[in-house]
Amino acid sequence: MANALEKIILGLVVVLIFGISSFLIGAQTSDDSAKVNAPQQSSSAISPENARIIALSAVPGTITDFEYGIEGKIAVYEVEIESNGKKNEIIIDKNAGSIISIETEEDDDSDIVLSEIESRGIFITEEKARQIAIGAVGGSVLGISKEKEGGIILYEIEMQVNGEKAEVEINAENGEVIEIEWGDD
Repeated sequence: MANALEKIILGLVVVLIFGISSFLIGAQTSDDSAKVNAPQQSSSAISPENARIIALSAVPGTITDFEYGIEGKIAVYEVEIESNGKKNEIIIDKNAGSIISIETEEDDDSDIVLSEIESRGIFITEEKARQIAIGAVGGSVLGISKEKEGGIILYEIEMQVNGEKAEVEINAENGEVIEIEWGDD
């Protein structure tokens, strides 16, 4: 009788061990899938100071703006440097510390006039752009301007969200959110 009781207890222990193992593996898998869908960030992210050093080593000059944001699902630092009379934007992967892109502002990139918008047949109104920006980040609109970057006319909308500033760039022709930048100017 004692032998049969030992077998039952041993069987229960084995089932219990497999059950706990399965639960832990399932929790780990669930945790990993959440990481895949979230923007890439880690505790090993480079510091803002290191991002400035990386940017200045790529483009020597004077830092005129420093922000952080999300491009795709990658957390980035956006560093604007003035060098030789031109503005350069250096995008740095916040986690890896690698430079994603360097863009030099072209001479045709500037604030645009209403007549150019009308002549190009812009499809969304300023009010629609405001609604898109509010839908993207929430908060309230502080200001809106129309600009041309790389031949694309866009709305730049400055927002206040829970005490933090954000800038939302929206393609004026199709309403697509091009970029969201977080941080103070």
